[in-house]
Amino acid sequence: MLCHGQCVMLTCNLWVEAGLVNGALSHVKDIFYLPTSKPPQLPTFTTVVFHKYVGVPFDTSNPNIVPIKPVIRGN
Repeated sequence: MLCHGQCVMLTCNLWVEAGLVNGALSHVKDIFYLPTSKPPQLPTFTTVVFHKYVGVPFDTSNPNIVPIKPVIRGN
């Protein structure tokens, strides 16, 4: 379960050169759903603030915000 402001940890290497590495700590900025869905369904994407992110900015007013799509792994 996620909520605004929650501390989270990245559990895979998404983009090592930009600082999105396994174990990177961050916090949830916003959670976005399609207009036709709501919890407990998975969100469309979640914006997360990574203070050491150095990649292309998603939001130019806060270049540390990264959109993350949900991933379902195994059973």
